This record gives sequence, C-alpha cells and structure tokens, in this order.
Amino acid sequence: MASNPFRLGTLLRIRKQQVEEHLKQMACCIGRLDQQRKVIGATEEEYQKLVSQLRSLTSNEGAEMAGATHQDRMVHRRYLERLRDQAKDQDRIAQEMSDHLNLVRAEVEEALNRCRIVEQLKIQSETRERERTTRKVQKQLDEQNTTRFAGEIQSDSA
Repeated sequence: MASNPFRLGTLLRIRKQQVEEHLKQMACCIGRLDQQRKVIGATEEEYQKLVSQLRSLTSNEGAEMAGATHQDRMVHRRYLERLRDQAKDQDRIAQEMSDHLNLVRAEVEEALNRCRIVEQLKIQSETRERERTTRKVQKQLDEQNTTRFAGEIQSDSA
C-alpha cells in the first residue's frame, strides 16, 4: 500500500506529459489551419480582383476591348479556372486539417480525462492511507491507554 501513491504519482506525471504533448500537437494543427485559411483568403482576393477586371473588360466593350483580344480573355478565363481549382484544393486541405484538429482535440480531451481519473485515484489512495495511519495511531493510543489503566488497576488492587 505504501508504494501505491508513488506509482499513482508517476502515472499522473506521465499522463500530464501526454496531455502537454497533445496540447502542443493541437496548437500546431491550429497554426497550420490558420496559415491555410490565410492562403485561401489571399487566393479568394486574387480571384475576386480578376473577376472584377474581367467584368470591367466585358462591360467596357468600347475603347478597352480594342486592346483586349479574344486570346487575352481566354488567358484570363484559364487563369480564373486555375484559381478556382486552387481554391477548391485549398478548401479540401483546410477541411482535412480541420478534421485532423478535431481528432487531436478528442485525443486531448481523452488524455485530460485519463489525467483526472489518475488524480482522483491518487487522492482516494492518499485519503485511504491517511485513514489507515489514523486508525493505526488510534489503535496504538488505545492500547497504551488500556495498558496504563490496567497497570493502575493492578497497582490499586495490590
């Protein structure tokens, strides 16, 4: 019983290290997800800018259309398609990162729960050990008092 709190303390320390590792992993996932979202935002801005330029080209069919050939519009359209595909890929990557983050978050919660369980077991073990020690000391005091009173009774009767 005396080694039990030591083992629980060691197990608790291990569980806390696991929690810290999972929290670091979760922070890393959050950072990567934020970076991916910034890239997505930049791609969307570029896409919107190009769309507005193309709209201005088609709406101003007068003087500006003379400088913009059909081939220029096709290049812009291909570029738009590439940007759209890139945005889809980035959204897919962001979704995968988000899913991975959810898995890591679940691992963190599980590790925290395991840590709490070990903490509770350690507290229960310490409480039982204190109660056992208290009972032992109480028993020793009772035995001493019984012996002392028995000695006094014997000395009074003799």
